[in-house]
Amino acid sequence: MGRGRVQLKRIENKISRQVTFSKRRSGLLKKANEISVLCDAEVALIVFSTKGKLFEYSTDSSMERIIERYERQSYAENKLTTDSEPKENWCYEYPKLVARVELLQRNMRNYVGEDLDPLSLRELQSLEQQLDTSLKRIRTRKNQLMHESISQLQKKERSLQDQNNLLAKKVKEKEKHQEVVSHSSSSSSSSQQEAKKMVAMKVDLENPTTTFRRGSSAISMASVSSKNSDHKKLIKIDVTADTVCPWCFVGKKNLDKAIASSNHRYNFEIKWHPYMLTPSAPKQGIVKKEFYLNKFGPRSVQMESRMTEIFKDLGMDYDTSGLTGNTLDSHRLIYFAGKQGLDKQHQLFEEICIGYFTQGKYIGDRGFLAEAAKKVGIEGAAEFLADPNNGVKEVNEELKLCSAHINGIPYYVINGKYKFNGGQPPETFLKTFDAAASD
Repeated sequence: MGRGRVQLKRIENKISRQVTFSKRRSGLLKKANEISVLCDAEVALIVFSTKGKLFEYSTDSSMERIIERYERQSYAENKLTTDSEPKENWCYEYPKLVARVELLQRNMRNYVGEDLDPLSLRELQSLEQQLDTSLKRIRTRKNQLMHESISQLQKKERSLQDQNNLLAKKVKEKEKHQEVVSHSSSSSSSSQQEAKKMVAMKVDLENPTTTFRRGSSAISMASVSSKNSDHKKLIKIDVTADTVCPWCFVGKKNLDKAIASSNHRYNFEIKWHPYMLTPSAPKQGIVKKEFYLNKFGPRSVQMESRMTEIFKDLGMDYDTSGLTGNTLDSHRLIYFAGKQGLDKQHQLFEEICIGYFTQGKYIGDRGFLAEAAKKVGIEGAAEFLADPNNGVKEVNEELKLCSAHINGIPYYVINGKYKFNGGQPPETFLKTFDAAASD
Protein backbone atom coordinates (compact mmCIF):
# COMPACT_ATOMS: atom_id res chain seq x y z
CA MET A 1 0.00 0.00 0.00
CA GLY A 2 1.14 3.51 -0.72
CA ARG A 3 1.24 6.26 1.87
CA GLY A 4 -1.11 8.48 -0.15
CA ARG A 5 -0.62 12.01 -1.31
CA VAL A 6 2.05 13.92 0.59
CA GLN A 7 1.36 17.59 1.47
CA LEU A 8 4.28 19.88 2.08
CA LYS A 9 3.72 22.63 4.68
CA ARG A 10 6.03 25.11 6.35
CA ILE A 11 7.23 23.99 9.80
CA GLU A 12 6.80 26.89 12.27
CA ASN A 13 9.01 25.32 14.97
CA LYS A 14 12.58 25.87 13.86
CA ILE A 15 13.87 23.03 16.07
CA SER A 16 11.75 20.49 14.13
CA ARG A 17 13.11 21.56 10.74
CA GLN A 18 15.12 18.38 10.08
CA VAL A 19 15.35 16.87 6.60
CA THR A 20 17.20 13.69 5.56
CA PHE A 21 19.23 13.61 2.35
CA SER A 22 19.58 11.10 -0.44
CA LYS A 23 22.59 10.26 -2.59
CA ARG A 24 20.61 9.96 -5.80
CA ARG A 25 20.10 12.97 -8.03
CA SER A 26 16.33 12.69 -8.00
CA GLY A 27 16.36 12.35 -4.24
CA LEU A 28 18.55 15.45 -3.88
CA LEU A 29 16.24 17.52 -6.06
CA LYS A 30 13.25 16.31 -4.08
CA LYS A 31 14.94 17.13 -0.75
CA ALA A 32 15.88 20.60 -2.02
CA ASN A 33 12.22 21.25 -2.79
CA GLU A 34 11.24 19.96 0.66
CA ILE A 35 13.75 22.28 2.37
CA SER A 36 12.48 25.32 0.46
CA VAL A 37 8.89 24.62 1.49
CA LEU A 38 9.31 23.28 5.03
CA CYS A 39 12.01 25.73 6.15
CA ASP A 40 10.84 28.74 4.11
CA ALA A 41 14.33 29.10 2.66
CA GLU A 42 15.86 29.89 -0.68
CA VAL A 43 17.68 26.80 -1.96
CA ALA A 44 20.11 26.39 -4.83
CA LEU A 45 21.38 22.94 -5.82
CA ILE A 46 24.12 22.09 -8.32
CA VAL A 47 24.83 18.43 -9.14
CA PHE A 48 27.66 17.12 -11.34
CA SER A 49 27.18 13.59 -12.64
CA THR A 50 30.01 11.11 -13.12
CA LYS A 51 29.83 11.80 -16.85
CA GLY A 52 30.31 15.54 -16.37
CA LYS A 53 26.73 16.64 -16.83
CA LEU A 54 25.43 19.64 -14.84
CA PHE A 55 22.06 19.65 -13.06
CA GLU A 56 20.71 22.77 -11.32
CA TYR A 57 17.78 23.53 -9.08
CA SER A 58 16.78 26.85 -7.48
CA THR A 59 13.66 28.12 -5.74
CA ASP A 60 14.19 31.55 -7.30
CA SER A 61 14.20 32.27 -10.99
CA SER A 62 17.83 33.36 -10.77
CA MET A 63 20.45 30.92 -9.55
CA GLU A 64 23.09 33.68 -9.53
CA ARG A 65 21.10 35.85 -7.14
CA ILE A 66 20.87 33.03 -4.57
CA ILE A 67 24.57 32.27 -4.86
CA GLU A 68 25.45 35.98 -4.51
CA ARG A 69 23.34 36.26 -1.39
CA TYR A 70 24.96 33.12 0.03
CA GLU A 71 28.42 34.57 -0.56
CA ARG A 72 27.50 37.85 1.05
CA GLN A 73 26.03 36.13 4.09
CA SER A 74 28.83 33.65 4.54
CA TYR A 75 31.85 35.82 3.78
CA ALA A 76 30.74 39.36 4.64
CA GLU A 77 28.92 38.67 7.91
CA ASN A 78 29.76 35.32 9.44
CA LYS A 79 33.48 35.12 8.86
CA LEU A 80 34.21 38.77 9.77
CA THR A 81 32.84 38.18 13.29
CA THR A 82 35.70 35.84 14.15
CA ASP A 83 38.82 37.02 15.95
CA SER A 84 41.41 38.93 13.98
CA GLU A 85 44.29 36.92 12.69
CA PRO A 86 47.95 37.78 13.00
CA LYS A 87 49.48 40.53 10.91
CA GLU A 88 50.92 38.12 8.37
CA ASN A 89 47.34 37.08 7.45
CA TRP A 90 46.07 40.65 6.86
CA CYS A 91 46.37 40.20 3.12
CA TYR A 92 43.70 37.52 3.37
CA GLU A 93 41.45 39.74 5.47
CA TYR A 94 41.49 42.61 3.01
CA PRO A 95 38.99 41.08 0.52
CA LYS A 96 36.68 40.29 3.42
CA LEU A 97 36.82 43.88 4.68
CA VAL A 98 36.17 45.18 1.18
CA ALA A 99 33.15 42.90 0.92
CA ARG A 100 31.96 44.11 4.33
CA VAL A 101 32.30 47.78 3.27
CA GLU A 102 30.44 47.10 0.04
CA LEU A 103 27.67 45.42 2.01
CA LEU A 104 27.37 48.38 4.38
CA GLN A 105 27.36 50.81 1.48
CA ARG A 106 24.70 48.77 -0.29
CA ASN A 107 22.59 48.74 2.91
CA MET A 108 22.98 52.50 3.27
CA ARG A 109 21.79 53.01 -0.28
CA ASN A 110 18.86 50.71 0.37
CA TYR A 111 17.91 52.70 3.49
CA VAL A 112 17.64 55.90 1.42
CA GLY A 113 15.61 54.16 -1.30
CA GLU A 114 18.36 53.51 -3.85
CA ASP A 115 19.44 50.31 -5.63
CA LEU A 116 16.22 48.50 -4.75
CA ASP A 117 15.91 46.61 -8.04
CA PRO A 118 18.21 43.66 -7.13
CA LEU A 119 16.30 42.99 -3.89
CA SER A 120 13.73 40.25 -3.68
CA LEU A 121 10.28 40.63 -2.18
CA ARG A 122 11.37 39.11 1.12
CA GLU A 123 14.36 41.42 1.36
CA LEU A 124 12.18 44.44 0.63
CA GLN A 125 9.78 43.38 3.38
CA SER A 126 12.67 43.03 5.85
CA LEU A 127 13.99 46.46 4.86
CA GLU A 128 10.53 47.94 5.33
CA GLN A 129 10.23 46.45 8.82
CA GLN A 130 13.62 47.90 9.81
CA LEU A 131 12.63 51.36 8.61
CA ASP A 132 9.27 51.16 10.41
CA THR A 133 11.01 50.22 13.66
CA SER A 134 13.45 53.13 13.27
CA LEU A 135 10.64 55.58 12.58
CA LYS A 136 8.73 54.42 15.65
CA ARG A 137 11.77 54.98 17.86
CA ILE A 138 12.40 58.42 16.33
CA ARG A 139 8.78 59.48 16.80
CA THR A 140 8.72 58.21 20.37
CA ARG A 141 11.83 60.23 21.24
CA LYS A 142 10.46 63.29 19.43
CA ASN A 143 7.16 63.14 21.34
CA GLN A 144 9.05 62.75 24.61
CA LEU A 145 11.11 65.88 23.92
CA MET A 146 8.01 67.84 22.91
CA HIS A 147 6.18 66.89 26.10
CA GLU A 148 9.19 67.90 28.19
CA SER A 149 9.44 71.29 26.45
CA ILE A 150 5.69 71.89 26.86
CA SER A 151 5.87 71.12 30.59
CA GLN A 152 8.80 73.52 31.00
CA LEU A 153 6.93 76.27 29.16
CA GLN A 154 3.87 75.71 31.33
CA LYS A 155 6.00 76.04 34.47
CA LYS A 156 7.48 79.29 33.15
CA GLU A 157 4.00 80.57 32.32
CA ARG A 158 2.76 79.83 35.84
CA SER A 159 5.76 81.56 37.41
CA LEU A 160 5.27 84.62 35.19
CA GLN A 161 1.58 84.75 36.10
CA ASP A 162 2.47 84.64 39.78
CA GLN A 163 4.94 87.48 39.30
CA ASN A 164 2.35 89.52 37.41
CA ASN A 165 -0.18 88.98 40.18
CA LEU A 166 2.32 90.13 42.81
CA LEU A 167 3.16 93.24 40.79
CA ALA A 168 -0.52 94.02 40.28
CA LYS A 169 -1.12 93.78 44.04
CA LYS A 170 1.79 96.13 44.72
CA VAL A 171 0.47 98.62 42.16
CA LYS A 172 -2.99 98.57 43.74
CA GLU A 173 -1.50 99.08 47.21
CA LYS A 174 0.52 102.08 45.96
CA GLU A 175 -2.56 103.58 44.31
CA LYS A 176 -4.57 103.22 47.51
CA HIS A 177 -1.74 104.82 49.48
CA GLN A 178 -1.57 107.75 47.06
CA GLU A 179 -5.34 108.25 47.26
CA VAL A 180 -5.18 108.31 51.06
CA VAL A 181 -2.32 110.82 51.03
CA SER A 182 -4.04 113.08 48.51
CA HIS A 183 -7.31 112.94 50.46
CA SER A 184 -5.60 113.81 53.73
CA SER A 185 -3.71 116.71 52.14
CA SER A 186 -6.89 118.13 50.57
CA SER A 187 -8.80 117.85 53.86
CA SER A 188 -6.00 119.58 55.79
CA SER A 189 -5.84 122.44 53.28
CA SER A 190 -9.62 122.93 53.43
CA SER A 191 -9.54 123.05 57.24
CA GLN A 192 -6.78 125.65 57.15
CA GLN A 193 -8.82 127.84 54.78
CA GLU A 194 -11.87 127.62 57.04
CA ALA A 195 -9.74 128.63 60.02
CA LYS A 196 -8.43 131.67 58.15
CA LYS A 197 -11.98 132.73 57.25
CA MET A 198 -13.05 132.48 60.89
CA VAL A 199 -10.13 134.67 61.95
CA ALA A 200 -10.99 137.26 59.28
CA MET A 201 -14.63 137.38 60.40
CA LYS A 202 -13.54 137.86 64.01
CA VAL A 203 -11.34 140.82 63.10
CA ASP A 204 -14.16 142.45 61.13
CA LEU A 205 -16.52 142.16 64.09
CA GLU A 206 -14.00 143.74 66.43
CA ASN A 207 -13.36 146.70 64.01
CA PRO A 208 -16.68 147.65 62.39
CA THR A 209 -15.26 150.91 60.97
CA THR A 210 -12.95 148.99 58.69
CA THR A 211 -15.43 146.33 57.78
CA PHE A 212 -15.87 147.39 54.19
CA ARG A 213 -12.19 147.70 53.38
CA ARG A 214 -11.22 144.57 55.22
CA GLY A 215 -14.18 142.79 53.72
CA SER A 216 -13.23 143.92 50.24
CA SER A 217 -9.65 142.87 50.80
CA ALA A 218 -10.83 139.53 52.13
CA ILE A 219 -13.01 139.04 49.08
CA SER A 220 -10.20 140.00 46.77
CA MET A 221 -7.83 137.64 48.58
CA ALA A 222 -10.38 134.88 48.35
CA SER A 223 -10.79 135.44 44.65
CA VAL A 224 -7.03 135.47 44.12
CA SER A 225 -6.61 132.26 46.11
CA SER A 226 -9.39 130.68 44.12
CA LYS A 227 -7.69 131.74 40.92
CA ASN A 228 -4.39 130.36 42.15
CA SER A 229 -6.03 127.07 43.12
CA ASP A 230 -7.63 126.83 39.66
CA HIS A 231 -4.36 127.75 38.00
CA LYS A 232 -3.08 124.20 37.39
CA LYS A 233 -0.52 123.28 34.82
CA LEU A 234 -1.91 121.86 31.62
CA ILE A 235 -0.72 118.43 30.51
CA LYS A 236 -1.37 117.74 26.83
CA ILE A 237 -1.43 114.07 25.86
CA ASP A 238 -1.49 112.80 22.26
CA VAL A 239 -2.31 109.09 21.96
CA THR A 240 -1.88 107.08 18.75
CA ALA A 241 -3.79 103.80 18.88
CA ASP A 242 -5.93 101.29 17.04
CA THR A 243 -9.35 100.15 18.22
CA VAL A 244 -8.50 96.43 17.82
CA CYS A 245 -5.27 96.65 19.83
CA PRO A 246 -5.85 95.20 23.34
CA TRP A 247 -2.72 96.90 24.71
CA CYS A 248 -4.12 100.26 23.59
CA PHE A 249 -7.18 99.65 25.76
CA VAL A 250 -5.03 98.49 28.70
CA GLY A 251 -2.86 101.61 28.31
CA LYS A 252 -5.99 103.79 28.25
CA LYS A 253 -7.22 102.28 31.53
CA ASN A 254 -3.81 102.85 33.18
CA LEU A 255 -3.74 106.41 31.85
CA ASP A 256 -7.16 107.06 33.41
CA LYS A 257 -5.89 105.77 36.76
CA ALA A 258 -2.91 108.12 36.62
CA ILE A 259 -5.15 111.08 35.71
CA ALA A 260 -7.59 110.29 38.53
CA SER A 261 -4.80 110.32 41.11
CA SER A 262 -3.27 113.60 39.87
CA ASN A 263 -6.19 115.68 38.58
CA HIS A 264 -6.02 117.83 41.73
CA ARG A 265 -2.60 119.00 40.53
CA TYR A 266 -2.91 119.20 36.76
CA ASN A 267 -5.42 119.83 34.03
CA PHE A 268 -5.40 117.39 31.14
CA GLU A 269 -6.10 117.61 27.43
CA ILE A 270 -6.16 114.23 25.64
CA LYS A 271 -6.39 113.79 21.89
CA TRP A 272 -6.58 110.45 20.06
CA HIS A 273 -4.92 109.81 16.70
CA PRO A 274 -5.52 106.86 14.32
CA TYR A 275 -3.28 103.89 13.63
CA MET A 276 -4.15 100.76 11.63
CA LEU A 277 -2.40 97.53 12.59
CA THR A 278 -3.78 95.70 9.54
CA PRO A 279 -4.80 98.18 6.82
CA SER A 280 -5.59 95.30 4.46
CA ALA A 281 -8.08 93.68 6.87
CA PRO A 282 -11.38 92.87 5.11
CA LYS A 283 -14.34 95.17 5.69
CA GLN A 284 -16.81 92.28 5.63
CA GLY A 285 -15.15 90.81 8.71
CA ILE A 286 -13.36 87.58 9.65
CA VAL A 287 -13.59 85.34 12.72
CA LYS A 288 -11.26 86.67 15.42
CA LYS A 289 -9.70 83.35 16.42
CA GLU A 290 -9.11 82.38 12.80
CA PHE A 291 -7.53 85.77 12.10
CA TYR A 292 -5.26 85.56 15.17
CA LEU A 293 -4.19 82.01 14.29
CA ASN A 294 -3.30 83.01 10.72
CA LYS A 295 -1.38 86.09 11.87
CA PHE A 296 0.42 84.85 15.00
CA GLY A 297 0.41 81.07 14.58
CA PRO A 298 0.67 78.90 17.73
CA ARG A 299 1.56 82.00 19.78
CA SER A 300 -2.07 83.14 19.53
CA VAL A 301 -3.10 80.69 22.28
CA GLN A 302 -0.51 82.06 24.71
CA MET A 303 -1.41 85.63 23.79
CA GLU A 304 -5.10 84.96 24.45
CA SER A 305 -4.42 83.45 27.89
CA ARG A 306 -2.17 86.36 28.81
CA MET A 307 -4.71 89.00 27.78
CA THR A 308 -7.41 87.10 29.70
CA GLU A 309 -5.38 87.47 32.91
CA ILE A 310 -4.66 91.16 32.24
CA PHE A 311 -8.32 91.97 31.58
CA LYS A 312 -9.26 90.00 34.67
CA ASP A 313 -7.03 92.29 36.75
CA LEU A 314 -8.90 95.24 35.21
CA GLY A 315 -12.22 93.71 36.29
CA MET A 316 -13.33 92.65 32.80
CA ASP A 317 -13.67 89.43 30.77
CA TYR A 318 -11.58 89.17 27.61
CA ASP A 319 -13.83 87.88 24.80
CA THR A 320 -12.39 86.58 21.50
CA SER A 321 -15.74 85.65 19.99
CA GLY A 322 -17.25 87.46 17.03
CA LEU A 323 -15.59 89.10 14.06
CA THR A 324 -12.68 91.45 13.45
CA GLY A 325 -11.85 93.48 10.39
CA ASN A 326 -10.99 96.91 9.01
CA THR A 327 -10.95 99.74 11.59
CA LEU A 328 -11.36 102.72 9.24
CA ASP A 329 -14.98 103.42 10.24
CA SER A 330 -14.10 103.47 13.95
CA HIS A 331 -11.28 105.98 13.31
CA ARG A 332 -13.64 108.14 11.24
CA LEU A 333 -16.08 108.20 14.15
CA ILE A 334 -13.34 109.03 16.69
CA TYR A 335 -12.27 111.95 14.48
CA PHE A 336 -15.91 113.11 14.32
CA ALA A 337 -16.21 112.86 18.13
CA GLY A 338 -13.16 115.09 18.54
CA LYS A 339 -15.03 117.87 16.74
CA GLN A 340 -17.65 117.81 19.51
CA GLY A 341 -15.14 117.69 22.37
CA LEU A 342 -11.96 115.88 23.28
CA ASP A 343 -13.59 114.50 26.44
CA LYS A 344 -16.27 112.80 24.31
CA GLN A 345 -13.55 111.48 22.01
CA HIS A 346 -11.76 109.99 25.03
CA GLN A 347 -14.97 108.36 26.31
CA LEU A 348 -15.85 107.04 22.85
CA PHE A 349 -12.57 105.15 22.52
CA GLU A 350 -13.35 103.29 25.76
CA GLU A 351 -16.92 102.45 24.71
CA ILE A 352 -15.72 101.02 21.41
CA CYS A 353 -13.03 98.93 23.12
CA ILE A 354 -15.43 97.61 25.75
CA GLY A 355 -17.83 96.42 23.04
CA TYR A 356 -15.10 94.87 20.89
CA PHE A 357 -12.94 93.24 23.59
CA THR A 358 -15.54 92.20 26.18
CA GLN A 359 -18.85 91.82 24.31
CA GLY A 360 -17.82 90.25 20.97
CA LYS A 361 -18.96 93.26 18.92
CA TYR A 362 -17.73 93.65 15.32
CA ILE A 363 -15.48 96.69 14.89
CA GLY A 364 -16.86 97.33 11.40
CA ASP A 365 -20.52 97.31 12.44
CA ARG A 366 -21.75 100.90 11.97
CA GLY A 367 -24.79 100.19 14.12
CA PHE A 368 -22.55 99.23 17.04
CA LEU A 369 -20.36 102.31 16.46
CA ALA A 370 -23.37 104.64 16.35
CA GLU A 371 -24.72 103.09 19.57
CA ALA A 372 -21.37 103.64 21.32
CA ALA A 373 -21.37 107.28 20.17
CA LYS A 374 -24.89 107.77 21.49
CA LYS A 375 -23.85 106.51 24.95
CA VAL A 376 -21.24 109.27 25.31
CA GLY A 377 -23.49 112.01 23.94
CA ILE A 378 -22.21 112.40 20.38
CA GLU A 379 -24.85 113.72 18.02
CA GLY A 380 -25.21 112.84 14.33
CA ALA A 381 -22.93 109.79 14.44
CA ALA A 382 -25.20 107.53 12.38
CA GLU A 383 -25.60 110.14 9.65
CA PHE A 384 -21.85 110.79 9.61
CA LEU A 385 -21.03 107.08 9.22
CA ALA A 386 -23.67 106.58 6.54
CA ASP A 387 -21.51 108.52 4.05
CA PRO A 388 -18.34 106.42 3.56
CA ASN A 389 -16.38 109.48 2.43
CA ASN A 390 -16.88 111.50 5.62
CA GLY A 391 -13.64 111.83 7.57
CA VAL A 392 -11.60 109.59 5.25
CA LYS A 393 -9.35 112.41 4.07
CA GLU A 394 -8.69 113.65 7.59
CA VAL A 395 -7.98 110.15 8.93
CA ASN A 396 -5.54 109.42 6.09
CA GLU A 397 -3.73 112.70 6.71
CA GLU A 398 -3.36 111.87 10.40
CA LEU A 399 -2.15 108.37 9.54
CA LYS A 400 0.60 109.82 7.38
CA LEU A 401 1.51 112.46 9.96
CA CYS A 402 1.36 110.45 13.20
CA SER A 403 2.07 106.88 12.12
CA ALA A 404 5.16 107.40 9.98
CA HIS A 405 7.65 107.41 12.90
CA ILE A 406 5.87 104.92 15.17
CA ASN A 407 7.20 101.40 15.77
CA GLY A 408 4.58 100.25 18.27
CA ILE A 409 1.27 101.23 19.81
CA PRO A 410 -0.14 102.66 21.97
CA TYR A 411 2.18 105.62 21.42
CA TYR A 412 2.09 108.59 23.80
CA VAL A 413 3.45 112.12 23.39
CA ILE A 414 3.16 114.29 26.51
CA ASN A 415 3.53 118.06 26.12
CA GLY A 416 5.16 117.42 22.76
CA LYS A 417 8.40 116.30 24.42
CA TYR A 418 8.10 113.05 26.36
CA LYS A 419 7.44 110.03 24.16
CA PHE A 420 6.98 106.33 24.94
CA ASN A 421 4.84 103.40 23.83
CA GLY A 422 3.20 100.25 25.18
CA GLY A 423 0.61 99.49 27.87
CA GLN A 424 2.57 101.29 30.60
CA PRO A 425 1.55 101.15 34.29
CA PRO A 426 0.11 104.26 36.00
CA GLU A 427 3.44 105.00 37.70
CA THR A 428 5.07 105.68 34.34
CA PHE A 429 2.43 108.27 33.49
CA LEU A 430 2.69 109.94 36.91
CA LYS A 431 6.47 110.33 36.64
CA THR A 432 6.08 111.77 33.14
CA PHE A 433 3.41 114.23 34.33
CA ASP A 434 5.75 115.50 37.03
CA ALA A 435 8.64 115.83 34.57
CA ALA A 436 6.49 117.68 32.04
CA ALA A 437 5.10 120.02 34.69
CA SER A 438 8.58 120.92 35.94
CA ASP A 439 9.71 122.18 32.49
